[in-house]
Amino acid sequence: MKTHDFITRVEWEPENDKPDANPAIDEIVSGPIDSFHIERMSDGIYWMVLCKGDKRQVITIGANGRCKIVARTEAD
Repeated sequence: MKTHDFITRVEWEPENDKPDANPAIDEIVSGPIDSFHIERMSDGIYWMVLCKGDKRQVITIGANGRCKIVARTEAD
């Protein structure tokens, strides 16, 4: 459950953990960062990284089973 110091809060979701994977998260909040990168790796997986200096916090969002994940964005 390692996070960098620019991650200000993580809400963990142990009921969705898997033995050979990083712990599941419900919510992750960051302080100021230098950059953000998100990329769809396949129909069921998105990969994201938050960067500050030479530190990188990687986030992976994946579907359990055979559903397709679609990401959307809007300015708020």
